[in-house]
Amino acid sequence: MGALQNGLWLTSSGIGGVMAPKLSVFEIELVEAIEEGVAVRYPRGSNEVPQVSIRAEILQRILMSLPVSIDGVSRNIRVLGSGIKVHNAHIVGELWLDNGCFANGDPLPRLSLEDCYIPCMISMLSCRIRRLCLRNSQLSYLRANDAIIGSQLDVEGVRSCGTVKGAQGQGCCRISLRGAHIEDGIEARNAKLVCTPARGHFIQYEERSRYALDLAGITAGGDLRLFPRFSAIGGVNLSGANIDGSVQMHGAHVTKEEVFSLDLDGARISGKLAICARRLEKGHIEPFSATGTIDLSGVTVGNTLNMRGAKVDGDIQADYLRVGSNALFCGADGCESGVETIERFHCSGSIQLNGAKIDGSVDFSGASVLGPISASTATIGGDLLATRHVHMDNANRTERFELSQLLLLDGARIQSDLNLDCAVLDAGLQAKGLHVAGFCQMRSQPSPSNEVFLCGDTLTIANSEIGLDFDMSGAQLLGEMDARNVVVNGNFRLRMAHKSNSAPHERPFSAKRRVNISGTKINGDLDIYFAELHEGLRARGVSVSSALSIRLTDAGQKANEYNIDFTNASANVVVDGPGDGSGYGSKFLLALEGFTYGRFVVSQDPGSSTSPYSKEPLNRSGPDTWQGRLKWLQRQYTNFSDDKALRAEYKADTYTTLYQVLKNNGLMKEANDVLMEKIRIEGRLRGAPLSVINLIYEVICGFGLRPGRAIVWYVVYSLFVSVFVAQANGVLGDIAFSRTSWNWVNATERGVEFLSEYLGHGVAIGLAGVGVRPNVLVVQGAPVNRFRAEVHTPSGAEDYFEVDPPVNARQAAEIPCGDRISAGLYALDMIVPAIEFNQTNKCDFSGRAGLFWLTFKALATLFGWFLTSITALTLSGIVRRQIEPR
Repeated sequence: MGALQNGLWLTSSGIGGVMAPKLSVFEIELVEAIEEGVAVRYPRGSNEVPQVSIRAEILQRILMSLPVSIDGVSRNIRVLGSGIKVHNAHIVGELWLDNGCFANGDPLPRLSLEDCYIPCMISMLSCRIRRLCLRNSQLSYLRANDAIIGSQLDVEGVRSCGTVKGAQGQGCCRISLRGAHIEDGIEARNAKLVCTPARGHFIQYEERSRYALDLAGITAGGDLRLFPRFSAIGGVNLSGANIDGSVQMHGAHVTKEEVFSLDLDGARISGKLAICARRLEKGHIEPFSATGTIDLSGVTVGNTLNMRGAKVDGDIQADYLRVGSNALFCGADGCESGVETIERFHCSGSIQLNGAKIDGSVDFSGASVLGPISASTATIGGDLLATRHVHMDNANRTERFELSQLLLLDGARIQSDLNLDCAVLDAGLQAKGLHVAGFCQMRSQPSPSNEVFLCGDTLTIANSEIGLDFDMSGAQLLGEMDARNVVVNGNFRLRMAHKSNSAPHERPFSAKRRVNISGTKINGDLDIYFAELHEGLRARGVSVSSALSIRLTDAGQKANEYNIDFTNASANVVVDGPGDGSGYGSKFLLALEGFTYGRFVVSQDPGSSTSPYSKEPLNRSGPDTWQGRLKWLQRQYTNFSDDKALRAEYKADTYTTLYQVLKNNGLMKEANDVLMEKIRIEGRLRGAPLSVINLIYEVICGFGLRPGRAIVWYVVYSLFVSVFVAQANGVLGDIAFSRTSWNWVNATERGVEFLSEYLGHGVAIGLAGVGVRPNVLVVQGAPVNRFRAEVHTPSGAEDYFEVDPPVNARQAAEIPCGDRISAGLYALDMIVPAIEFNQTNKCDFSGRAGLFWLTFKALATLFGWFLTSITALTLSGIVRRQIEPR
C-alpha cells in the first residue's frame, strides 16, 4: 500500500501514474458517473455485503487526480464540483488519504460513500477535503485526526461491518476526528458506534483513552446532531472541542468502555448542549442514557444545558461549568397509553458543580440522584430549583426531588430563589456561606398530601445570607439544624404548613434534633408557630426586628433535658401563645438571660391568615396577666420551690427586662408586680431573717411600690390603736353627733350612733372579758401628799395654809381622762413622731393599768413610728427610686 507525499501518491513501484491500475467494469461505471457529476448506485443484493466491489486505491487516485488505466489508456479523471458519490459498494482495502490535498493546498473533492460496506480503515490524518459523507455505511474505523473538512461531516446511520471485534461482543465501528476542523456541523443520527474492547493494561492520564466517537479538540462551524437513535458503546469524546452551534443528543445512548461515557472537558459550545430525553409521537419519551461518568468540567455552553429526563448510571463531573442560560436536570413530561407520565432525571452517582457559573436557573425538579450533589462556590444567575416536577398537562401528576447523599452548597451564590419545596434529602444539606438574593424555601404541602420536605440528616446553612424570606413551613427534619449567624432580610418561618381548601389539615414543622439559629439576624418575623421541636431551640443572640412568634406543641418534647434558649436575643414583639407565655410547650426549660423585647401581643388562630398574631397590644383586661408572665420567667429554673437550686440558677435581669417592658407599655401595676416578685425571690435567697422582714415590708407597702396599700394599712392601724385607746378611756362605743336642721342627716347620725354603740359596747365587753380592762387612761398629775386649806381671818380676809393629811385618810383616786381627748387624735399622737397633736400630754395610762396596757403603749408607739416612716418613704417615692431598675 502507498502513501501521499507532497501531493503525489507513492506506490511500491514508484510515483503514481507510472503504473496506472487497470479499472474493472464497475470501476469504469464509477468513473463515468464521476465525469458526468452524478451518483453511481449499484444493485444492493440480498446480503449485507454489496455485490459490487470498488478498490480503495482507485478512489485514492481519482481524489488525488492521479491517472488510472481505462481500456489500456492511462488518464486523469476530472472530478466535478459534486464530487464522488457511491452507493451500495463494497470498498476493498484501506482508504489512505493522510495529508491529502493538491499541490497548491486546495482540498480534495467531495467524497460520498452511502450504504457502502467498508471493512478496512479509512485514514484521513491531516487531510483536506471539501466534504465527507458515509451515510448508512458499514465501517470499522474512520481516522481523520487533524483533518479539515470544508463542509458537513455526514455519518448518519453508520454502523459496524462486523469484521473487527468491538466492545461488549459487538463489531467495531469507531470514528476519530481529534483536532479536526469541520466548516459545518456533524450529522450522526441513527449512528451505532462501537469502540474496541477496553485495554487491560490501560492507565488513565498516562495513555490516550479510546472512544467510539472521538471529537476531542475539534472545531465545528455548525451543530453536532447526535440524534435520534444515536448510540456509542465506548462513549463520546468532545473534550476541548469548539462548537459554533449546538450539541444535540436527544435520546442518545452512550456507554463507557475505558474512562468516560461522555467527555466534554473544556469544550466550548456556542449554542445548546442537549443530552436529554426525546419526545416521540403520541407523547412517548425516549430517555438519554449514559452508562459511566459524564465529564462536563470547564465546559462553556452559550445557551441552555438540557438534561431533562436523562438517565446517568455514574457521576456527572461539571466543576467550573459555564452556562449562558438555564441548566436543566429535571424530568420530562410524557404520555404512555393515554396516561400522563414523567420521565425523571436520574443519576446513580454524584453531581459535581463546584465553581460553576450558570447565568440562568438550575432545575433539579423531580430528579432522583443517588450520590451527593456538590455546588460549592457556584454562581447561579436565576433560581436553584430542587422541588416537585408537576406535569404540564396534569397538575396532580408530580414527582419529588430525591437525593440519597449530601447536598453541598458551601459558598454558592444564587441571584434569585432557592426552592427545595417537598424535596427529600436523605443525607442532609450543607450550605455554609450560602448567598440567596431571593427566597429560600424548604416547605411541605399541608396534609394529607405525602409531599413533605424531608431532611434525613443535619441541615447546615450557617453564615449565610437570604435576601427575602427563609420559609421551612411544614418541614420535617430528622437531624440537627444549624442556622447560626444567618442574615435573613425577610421572615424566617419554622411553622406549620398553611391550610388551604384542598388541604384543610395543617402540617407542623418538626425537628427531631436540636435547632440552632444562634447569632442569626432577621429583618422580619421569626415565626415558630405550631412546631414540634423534640430537642429544643437554641437562639442565643438572635436579633428579630419585627415579631418573634412561637407556639410549640408538646409532641416529642423531652422534659427538663433540652430547652428554649433566647440568651441575649432581641425582638421587637413577642407572640408566645394566647397571652400568658404558654407557647413553649409544657416540658421545656427556658433560658431568657439577656433577652430583650419591646412588647407582647396576643396571638390568634394562625390558620386564619398569613399573620400568626393580632395587631392589638397587651392590656390589663386581656388574657395576659402578670401572673402568667411570672410563670413564664419561673420556667427558667429546674425547681422554683427549691431555694438551693434557685440560688444557683436565678437571673435577676430577666425580671428587670419584663418590668421595663410592662412599664414602657403603660402597664404600671403589672410592672410593679413583677418587680415585687423579683424582690420577693431575692429575699428568699438571703435566708430566714431577711425573708421575714421582706414579708412584712411587702405586706405593708408592697416593697414601696404600693402607696395605696401603705395608706390603707396606716388607716387600719390608726383605727386599731384608736379602738384600744377608746377602750382604755372607757368610751368605746360612745359616739354622738350634733343635730342639724336636715332630718335625713339626723336620721343617718342616729343610725351610726346606734350601730357604734351596739358594736362598740360589744367589743368593749369582749375586750374586758379577756383582761383588757377599761378606764386606765387618766389625767396626768402628781400624788396628793399635802392639803391646802382656806381660812377666814377676823378682819374678814381669806388666807391659805398647808397641812398634812390625816394619818388614816385615803388618798384621792386618779381622775379618768374622759372627754379631755379624742381617741383618734390620741392614737395619731402615739404613732406619728415629731408632730404634736396635744393629746398624750393631757392623759396617760395609769401606773396601775397593768402589764398589757403598758406593753401596748410601748409597742403601739414603736410600730407606729416604723409604719409612719415606711408610709412616708413610700408616698414620697424614695423607696421606689432606690429599688427601681435603672
